[in-house]
Amino acid sequence: MDIVNLALRRNLFFPSAEIYGGAAGLWDYGPIGLKIVDNVRTFWRKYAVENNNYTEISGSCILPKIVFEASGHLSSLNDPIIKCTKCGSVERADKLVAKLAGTELGESADTKEFDKIIANKKIVCEKCKGKFGKAEKFNLMFPLSLGATGKELGYLRGEACQNIFLAFSRMYKTKNCLPLGIAQAGRAFRNEIAPRNALIRVREMEQMDVEIFFNPKKDDYKVDEKRKLPILFKNGTFKEVTIKELKDKKLILHNVISAHLLQEYDMLLAMGFKKDKIRFREVDENDRAFYSAFTFDTEVETSLGWVEITANNYRTDHDLSRHGKFSKQNLSVKEEGEEKEFTPHIYETSKGLGRTVYCLIDQNLTEINGKVVLTLNPGISPYDCAVYPLVNKDGIDGVAEELNKDLKSCGFNVLYEDKGSVGKRYAKSDEIGVRYAITVDYDSLKDKAVTLRDSWTTKQDRIKIKDLKDKLFELKYKQ
Repeated sequence: MDIVNLALRRNLFFPSAEIYGGAAGLWDYGPIGLKIVDNVRTFWRKYAVENNNYTEISGSCILPKIVFEASGHLSSLNDPIIKCTKCGSVERADKLVAKLAGTELGESADTKEFDKIIANKKIVCEKCKGKFGKAEKFNLMFPLSLGATGKELGYLRGEACQNIFLAFSRMYKTKNCLPLGIAQAGRAFRNEIAPRNALIRVREMEQMDVEIFFNPKKDDYKVDEKRKLPILFKNGTFKEVTIKELKDKKLILHNVISAHLLQEYDMLLAMGFKKDKIRFREVDENDRAFYSAFTFDTEVETSLGWVEITANNYRTDHDLSRHGKFSKQNLSVKEEGEEKEFTPHIYETSKGLGRTVYCLIDQNLTEINGKVVLTLNPGISPYDCAVYPLVNKDGIDGVAEELNKDLKSCGFNVLYEDKGSVGKRYAKSDEIGVRYAITVDYDSLKDKAVTLRDSWTTKQDRIKIKDLKDKLFELKYKQ
């Protein structure tokens, strides 16, 4: 199904600056999409942050240049590009050689490797058949100047987590022990060469990050090692393996990693992702982020193929060591029972919010009896229910309005609409992920009951108005 068509028709999301033709890689959320986005963020916050008693911060999107010199982003956050010498079009070198030569090099490969393949395979520009120049690295960071003089340089952050590393020492003084989890949901910016697939690859994004600072010599997390995860190994083998097997293979070096991989899996299932459409991909060294000792990408299957929504990175002591060196601040700690200070290691889960929303919609957009239905879980759905008066006269609208106010006063998020036929209103609520629709009709004036319709089953039940709140609570929390 065409998700973008649905998004535009129902105001889930749409191109930024649309009246000027839009801008590649920049998207706005409409009222329905914003509710879904907020619900996904809230779901993540409760599941991954509050349930773990982790700390959450909100940091600035603009940081001084030295931060990204220390982090390595100015030297290493690069994509390989090639430029046509005839028409001037620019392509991602890794994507081009994968498409036209069938060779997977990874974005971190040396530019000379791309030049060699392009020459040997005689790859030319698909647009004009012109020859390509030499491959080069393109830095994805957005620079800007701070203040009126223009001499002080800053950057829009390329990943939201840098604020967490900068705040570690302050947060550690509050708790004064490890492991310490610090989270942040916030914007990040990357000057993508070829934004594509709507919310999947964009230039402005929101990331939901959790950074767990831990002592690599201690294993404080208790994990059921018999539990299994679906793993796509870098040799192409796919199978479900136990945590014990992953530890025996040295793919998991600490239980902090085991615990959070399992939590990631459970959270996605609870969000409404399909079990048979989730996998953890072992990322090859040439394809993972420069700061990661190893990475498992969480991927979900969609109409676009398998899409990464979370990077699970073991960042070792890279970040604190680098920021300590550049800031000349001591970011090491000394725990009780330890003879020496040490720099904590970091395990990270970094989830793309827009990608998560897009893939949830993709996996749950279906047809029921020939009609489009978005089967979102109650915690993700934009509304708990919809209330529709059959007509706007004869007192029916008054009963519906009173019911709407009553349900909202009890904490239900209610969509109230009284325009158009009930059939058209059903179709709209079905498409935007509202499972339950309540219709007030002429019989409601007599029997004090309403019709409760389930969009997933199309079943309709007659429910007494006095029993409706209890019924909705039961339906909302039984799933």
